Amino acid sequence: MKRVENILNDYKEESEKRFAESRLLLTKRYSEIREDVKRDIIEVFRRLFQETAKMQSSGNKDNIYFICMFSLMSSVLTKSYKYQISLFGKSMYLDPAECSGDYIPVFMIPFIQRDMEYLQKLIRANYVRLRHYEMEQMIFMHMDHYNGLMKEIFSDLAEDIRNMEEYDAIDKCDSVSFLFGGYGDYAEEI
Repeated sequence: MKRVENILNDYKEESEKRFAESRLLLTKRYSEIREDVKRDIIEVFRRLFQETAKMQSSGNKDNIYFICMFSLMSSVLTKSYKYQISLFGKSMYLDPAECSGDYIPVFMIPFIQRDMEYLQKLIRANYVRLRHYEMEQMIFMHMDHYNGLMKEIFSDLAEDIRNMEEYDAIDKCDSVSFLFGGYGDYAEEI
């Protein structure tokens, strides 16, 4: 594991620098296509809220307490870059009637792939016999930057989501928590 730590430490600064460049371009791109991104994300939520309303009307789903957007890290390895959006009851991850869907930030994928190719090339030039799990850790480290940006986008759209008619139609607690991140302690309220 010491070698993985060395690799991450060696490339942390390069990863941050590379993402800073991509972030400038992505921020500009997002401002140009915000309405398209909003429409795509809202559509995922519309389907989830409609499905939840059906489940609730048939008695198969309790009130919604949590709306979560999670980065599916396995999708980073398969290069599909999915985010799971889930509506949970009070028992959160133990909710037996989880309602979820996926969102893929298509506009980010070329930036992510360009960054990953660049960083992998740098690492391979300096480390002999790079192990698969070592590269995975670097990929996850770099993807955290993009997850932070996706969290900002989700935060930007949270009010639009709360204002949807379909959101009003579902049974929910008085203060639904919007969470972003990963399962367990990795999720942060937005």
